[in-house]
Amino acid sequence: MQAGDQTGAAILVQTIFLKDGHLQGLLGEQASKSPEAAVEFLKPYYMAALAMTVRAKPEQES
Repeated sequence: MQAGDQTGAAILVQTIFLKDGHLQGLLGEQASKSPEAAVEFLKPYYMAALAMTVRAKPEQES
């Protein structure tokens, strides 16, 4: 896994959250509890985006 994959996943998650007010609210609730709670809330979204980013790369190279 390369840094570009991680960056792409982070940008994708950021874009999703910027476009969805409901998700922003949920993240805000977690962040008001603690930074760790916000990280734990974001982790599944990031992992899913990272998996899609890594999986899409071989398809692009074909």
